[in-house]
Amino acid sequence: MTTLLNDLRYGARMLAKNPAFTAVAVLTLALGIGATSAIFSAVYGVLLRPLPYPKPDQIVELREVSAQGQPMNFADPNFDDLRSQSRALAAVTEYGAGVESVSGGSEPRRTMVASVSRDFFSVMGVEPIMGRAFAAHDQHVGGVPVALLSYGYWKQY
Repeated sequence: MTTLLNDLRYGARMLAKNPAFTAVAVLTLALGIGATSAIFSAVYGVLLRPLPYPKPDQIVELREVSAQGQPMNFADPNFDDLRSQSRALAAVTEYGAGVESVSGGSEPRRTMVASVSRDFFSVMGVEPIMGRAFAAHDQHVGGVPVALLSYGYWKQY
C-alpha cells in the first residue's frame, strides 16, 4: 500500500512539473472517453436496443426477386395472393419508403415518406397518438388520399 501511495505522489509531482504534457494527456483521455461513449451509444441505438414492436424477433421482410436477381417489392396482385394464401405467417402487411416532396404548407419539403397497407399499424401493434389509423375504405383505387403524420413532423410543420 505504501508503494502505491509513493507512486501516486511521484506521478502527481511529474504532472505538476510538465503542465503541457498534463494538458495533452488529459485532452487525449477526454477525447478517447468521449469517442468511446459516442460509438457505444450508436451501437446500442442501432443494434442492441430492442425494436419498439411486440415480438420483434418474429417480424420478417419478404421481397420478390426480378429476372436479373435483384430484390424488388411485390406487385399488388402477387401481394394479394400472398396475403390470402399464406398459412405460415400470422399477418401480412406491406410498406414502401422513400424521399418525396410534400406540399400543402408554406413551401414544399423533401421528407421521408412511407406507403403502407391499411392493416400496417394493427399488425405492428401501434396506434396513432391522435386521430385514427387507416380504415378499410381508405385503400382502394381512386380513393381520397389519407396520411398519418409522425409526431415530429406534426410539431415542426
